[in-house]
Amino acid sequence: MKLSDTTPKYTSKYTDKLVTASNHITEILMERLAKRDKRTLSWEFWRDNVWKKPYALACIQVSKVLNIYEEKAVLNALKKLEWCWSISSPKLKQAILEEQSKLELQEVKKEVSKSEVSQVSTTIELPTSRPSYNKSKLDKLR
Repeated sequence: MKLSDTTPKYTSKYTDKLVTASNHITEILMERLAKRDKRTLSWEFWRDNVWKKPYALACIQVSKVLNIYEEKAVLNALKKLEWCWSISSPKLKQAILEEQSKLELQEVKKEVSKSEVSQVSTTIELPTSRPSYNKSKLDKLR
């Protein structure tokens, strides 16, 4: 189980402050929901009575997803499925799983390449005896 990072590092479109990954993803979902309903989001829209409950519920759901998957996987899946406005969509969940496996595969490849480089550098041995140059067994005895 992965614990989500709670340090704010994303710029919000709806406030002057930096927001966490959970808030950033929730804002993306709320933008899509507003677009679907042909509405607009105001400055600090989560304080508006219309958006307060959907934002809070989506934020909780997104936090649960981020406890399991990496934020990069969730963001990549959202970029892939631009129509998706709900974090609980089965298609989005499948896309998140695919993106997470891609990220894990990339990490494994990086680790393998790093370990191969370190193994190659440590396994190079200098020859201690002279090469035999294809001498016959009889020549070797002399």
